[in-house]
Amino acid sequence: MQFLAHGMSVIAGWDGTEDLSALAAFVRSLGRQDCGRDEFNVVIAVSGDALEDDALYGVAAVSSEVGATLCFSGGYSPVREAKKYAPSNVTVTVPAARGLPTDFLSRGRKSLLYTGSEITFKDEVKFELKGEAVESSKFCFVIPTSIPSLAPRISNAVASVRAQHYEQSKLDVLIAYSFNEICGEKELLPLLKLCRENGIALHFNKHDHRCFPPALARNVGARRACDRTVVFLDADMVLHPRTTQWAKILLAEKKCVVYVEPAMMAGVSPVDRVFKDFDVETFAKAAAKGASAPGTGAVVFVPQWVLKETHGYDERFVGYGFTDWDFTGRVRKVGAKVVNLTEETGIRAMHQPHGFREATNPQNPENEKYYNENGSGKPTVNPHSWGGIVVGEGERGGLDG
Repeated sequence: MQFLAHGMSVIAGWDGTEDLSALAAFVRSLGRQDCGRDEFNVVIAVSGDALEDDALYGVAAVSSEVGATLCFSGGYSPVREAKKYAPSNVTVTVPAARGLPTDFLSRGRKSLLYTGSEITFKDEVKFELKGEAVESSKFCFVIPTSIPSLAPRISNAVASVRAQHYEQSKLDVLIAYSFNEICGEKELLPLLKLCRENGIALHFNKHDHRCFPPALARNVGARRACDRTVVFLDADMVLHPRTTQWAKILLAEKKCVVYVEPAMMAGVSPVDRVFKDFDVETFAKAAAKGASAPGTGAVVFVPQWVLKETHGYDERFVGYGFTDWDFTGRVRKVGAKVVNLTEETGIRAMHQPHGFREATNPQNPENEKYYNENGSGKPTVNPHSWGGIVVGEGERGGLDG
């Protein structure tokens, strides 16, 4: 099911041949558009070999100013790959080395909708309707984070996605980096290199909360994967290699979301071999040593129709507490079962241990209040915008039920 977001998607190709100031000028011209910032979202498609290490942070910092998804092509066609993360029906493809007139987006969209066919200008500028979904995997794994220095743990999570026993060789991954202030080059560069080397999309979302908002970060990622099942995967999780294989079967058999219990591993670090060996029997034996955690949000497969009816996670939740239970409770209200893959198959994920991060993810007493409010209420939350995108007419139905 393809669930398209409000507005239009600007896909900007960047091959690194121009000076970084050209990309900055392009981003500034987006900020001056007369159509309003909430009318468009941005994907910057970077050619696989375009950037050396010393240029990565500059591109990231510029991309963050406009809340862009930075898409590394990984050897594929950059624009084709970027369309996977362009959530709106109207797409605009333009080189990122040029500034745009202030009426460029509004005028092009109006002409496109009037004529009903694609509009191509010189210099590879094109307005078109996205129409059918771009060829992509059936699942997009969304990894939310606010701490790029967790790159070693995220690397393990990504490796476990790549090791899935699945009929397609490449499962899509998007890291949703949600920040109050973007971190420095030394801290961000390992995450950028991980994305570049693995062909992973990295989305920048600036928020105004005092600590990490996991609900918002998850929604931000989900809205950029509008044509496939979203798998919310916490940055400290490592998947059993048959997780996706079994989840696909359960999703086909039942009208449901599927979650996986994590095994809480102790006394090991992210560099330990236990998180890097994806032999089925070895993984299961290692995971059996950890106690199961009770939450429903560390690894959860969510079809698009469920996201449409619920508007994802309640973005009033900030910091630790109740976010997952609230979401799965509302999932049941839209007619979906909540299926525990661990109970069905015995498969668990592994949690990479870390201390409790009081500074970045403190317990928030307001969360319990919001949870109790939603306990008997409607299944849909975030009525005006979710995942950083304004609610469109096509997604208001769930609010009136």
